[in-house]
Amino acid sequence: MNTKSLLRITGIAGFIIAAMATYIYIVYVLIPVITPIIIQQVESQLSGEGVSISQSEISSMVSLLTTVMPITSLVGMVIGWLIEAAVLMALLRAFRIRSGFTDTWLLSGNYFCISTIQTAITVTTPLFNYSITAVTMHRGLTSEPLLLAINLTSTVIGSLFLAYIFARTYGTSITKALIPTLIALIIFWAISTMI
Repeated sequence: MNTKSLLRITGIAGFIIAAMATYIYIVYVLIPVITPIIIQQVESQLSGEGVSISQSEISSMVSLLTTVMPITSLVGMVIGWLIEAAVLMALLRAFRIRSGFTDTWLLSGNYFCISTIQTAITVTTPLFNYSITAVTMHRGLTSEPLLLAINLTSTVIGSLFLAYIFARTYGTSITKALIPTLIALIIFWAISTMI
């Protein structure tokens, strides 16, 4: 098995690990923490307007939340990965690195290993409180400077990692591969953070 085939397999494995980590994070960590906060916010807002909400309506809302959040997150990850791979392929070709879409797509999956580490760091440290605040206050992660710094650091480390992979696979310099990977991952990060 050559290096390119091995990196393709690790790219798929990286995405699968990131998808499983995202699912576990959303279902077993995020939803149990934010559900009571969101319910309290909805109840207080509706009671302020003179509207009462029944327990069955609350249960329906929680059921919808626990069903929709994991599905949309995982679908968003797949679509984001495809978009990121297309942008990265175009940028690599602009820098005269001839990579096909399938290769770019599978090799760029290795970035999700870095993404999984970032998620683990966020969940197991006080950064988790910052992310909960951002979610429950309906603000983006860009409103929390510490999370913004962690996300940008992860993006830069991921682009260095991908630049190394593409340089090794296509026999070019890391510097030449760094610019396209950095631009593509910043676009990927911006889209996934702003949405």
